[in-house]
Amino acid sequence: MEKLTLTTLSHDELTELVLSCVQKALSLALLNPKPEEGFLNLKQAASFLQIPESTLYGYTSKRLIPHYKRGKRLVFKQADLEQWLSEGKKKTVAEIEEELNSPRGRKGGSK
Repeated sequence: MEKLTLTTLSHDELTELVLSCVQKALSLALLNPKPEEGFLNLKQAASFLQIPESTLYGYTSKRLIPHYKRGKRLVFKQADLEQWLSEGKKKTVAEIEEELNSPRGRKGGSK
């Protein structure tokens, strides 16, 4: 990263530097808009899940993933997608063994 000594900049140069930094930050914010109120459109949801849009659309048509639809507009709540992802968690071998060894995990009662 370049080091700048601000004491050697004139007022106009400093103003120009700050202005260019603000413009760059605003353009980045416009390129990556934040979802409003936790809702994501199809493209944003596919990006969040790291899957192709066509796969996500297929999941919605098969009702495999939570979604909302008003007219032709398909939207997703980020919290619903996070919960859907966590429900797909596979148990570790240790978790399965612990479940089998616990009294609640056994079938047929105690002997």
